[in-house]
Amino acid sequence: MSPGRFARASQYYAEFRPELPDVVWRTLVNDLDCGEPRTLLVDLGAGTGEVALAIGARFQQAVLVEPDGEMMNVAKTRLAAVREPAVEFVQCEAEEYEHGARPAPCLVTISRAFHWMDQVRVLRSISAWGHERTAIAILDDTSLWNCADQWAVDVRRLIQSHLGTERRAGSEKFKPPTRGYADVLRGEGFRDVETASWTFVREWDPEAVEGYLYSTSYASPDLFGGCLAEFQSGLHQLLNKQSQTSEALVENATARLVMAHLPVDRARQDHA
Repeated sequence: MSPGRFARASQYYAEFRPELPDVVWRTLVNDLDCGEPRTLLVDLGAGTGEVALAIGARFQQAVLVEPDGEMMNVAKTRLAAVREPAVEFVQCEAEEYEHGARPAPCLVTISRAFHWMDQVRVLRSISAWGHERTAIAILDDTSLWNCADQWAVDVRRLIQSHLGTERRAGSEKFKPPTRGYADVLRGEGFRDVETASWTFVREWDPEAVEGYLYSTSYASPDLFGGCLAEFQSGLHQLLNKQSQTSEALVENATARLVMAHLPVDRARQDHA
């Protein structure tokens, strides 16, 4: 996951990325089978610390792995006042993370980041430093880019009018995953794979939509270059007009959770 895809996006990300629904966190915590006590949480692609803020208090320690220094600094600020868990920050790509002498984690989380990763490489790495009770949870939700609600379709068309029809990923083109996350986990021998999804409604205001777009890899301000002001003008006009209608800025969204346990034959057996 190249840090350049989210250049200067950290503050937008922390302020305007909508939270996942509470039901996702409740399901993860209540259905998680990783033994007691819950010692270590490892969050790969940690961003600005959303996972640790949501469920970190359920663990004694957490390791947040994030390649983008600006994102990590925001996470440090957000978590500074949190007493639990004890947090360690590691700045590197998920694929390059070395677990070393740390105890095997109870839970490894990847939230809104797995699609950026070399998925097989990351899963095999987790298998090497986890144990048979280690659980993995992959969390995700829909993007405004894929939203079928008309106002969001109009926003996407406005972005495309400036940046081209293909979805951007910073300076590159976005390449969607070719397999579902559950299939990838099963293909690597992960056990007890369970999936859950929830549909829900998000309500936006124009400022939040604009801030959210600037937090993404497909509509960050740097991508627009000299036409940013023109894009902003068109976006403000579109959103303000829509927000005055009876339908307002409503997104019919979906959140997803995939949970599994490590392969027994590759997982580390000691519970050190």
